[in-house]
Amino acid sequence: MRLYTAGGSKANREACRELGVGLMMCDGWRDPSDYPFFAVDNGAYSAYAQGKRWNPAAFMHILTRCAEEGRTPDFAVLPDIVGGGYESLKRSHYWRIVLDELFPGFRWALAVQDGMTPESVYGFAIPGQISAIFVRGTMDWKLATMETWAKFAHERGMQCHVGRIGPAERMVRADLAGADSIDSTTWIQRNGCLRHHVGKYREFMADRKPLEDFARRIVRG
Repeated sequence: MRLYTAGGSKANREACRELGVGLMMCDGWRDPSDYPFFAVDNGAYSAYAQGKRWNPAAFMHILTRCAEEGRTPDFAVLPDIVGGGYESLKRSHYWRIVLDELFPGFRWALAVQDGMTPESVYGFAIPGQISAIFVRGTMDWKLATMETWAKFAHERGMQCHVGRIGPAERMVRADLAGADSIDSTTWIQRNGCLRHHVGKYREFMADRKPLEDFARRIVRG
């Protein structure tokens, strides 16, 4: 499972390179060269959390600079409306049409959030147009539905990303649910947090694999 975080201190950037953690660029340009890989969020949630109206300028600047420098993000999250339901899906759909013209070859992620179901987004999550499902929303909703979204995405040949997942325990839950990638700013709140959470998550997953292999051998006789 790929891990992404926001731009942080020099120490955190060095830790990201060492640990193989990518950049989730949002709200402003960060040099992707400081990280092993990167993706782009649209900033809608950040604006919502600050009580501001979303302005597409920063998002468009990031995409434009990526194109000018020949950089292709792993994915970019289509503009959405936090808590917007069907209107959010419509916004994402209209923006995809525009962005496809401006940035051919970029891969787009469709944000899903509280109240949405695979049935409600089926007509918007079209293979060949959408490359990933980006699970947004409240924490309780994400934890309760991310396995369903991972299955839905994989059945349609897409990736599943869970946003703002937080500490190691939730990282493990996302991995076990089938998420292909996650992001969090929790890991860079203080120097040392990144190594702690990533190390704890990877330690658990490394311990889990031998148990799975053993269980498979027992089942096979």
